[in-house]
Amino acid sequence: MNDGLKSLLRWLADLHAPTGRWSPFVAAGCFAGTRFIQSSVLRGALLCVAVVFLLLIAADLARGLLDRQPATSVAGRPVPEKDVPMNVFQVIFVGVVASVYTALIFLGIVGISPLVSLFLLPVIFALACLAAWRNVRLWFQQGAEYEEELKEAQNERTEKEQLNALKVSRPQ
Repeated sequence: MNDGLKSLLRWLADLHAPTGRWSPFVAAGCFAGTRFIQSSVLRGALLCVAVVFLLLIAADLARGLLDRQPATSVAGRPVPEKDVPMNVFQVIFVGVVASVYTALIFLGIVGISPLVSLFLLPVIFALACLAAWRNVRLWFQQGAEYEEELKEAQNERTEKEQLNALKVSRPQ
């Protein structure tokens, strides 16, 4: 793939960093918000914001599929992502989150054309599943990293307590 296209995708994916993993919720909420706004100017502006967030999410997903190297690095060297085994809870959670994304987006576009919305529903759900899968995996990876940090902190605390116990029990 062209280096210019890869750099453009990276730039687009980094744009939504302030909202991070909440981008799908923001986009879906904007789509749903268009249903409740009466002003066509505000509705159009909110729809544009939702589409921009949708494009940023798509760019992030595309970057994840294109880049095989981890995005994070320490001292210039890539750090491998924590490998979290897939379980049934993650699949159920993806289904729930994707359903929320789909319902909010469908609520927003059903006012535009109900018939077209019904035909787009499977496509919307499939894309929502991709976004939800990425978010759920990131949440579980961050949870696993946090557990490791907690274990390391507990081990350090235990070592300090053992050293203090040795200092106290040692005759002077």
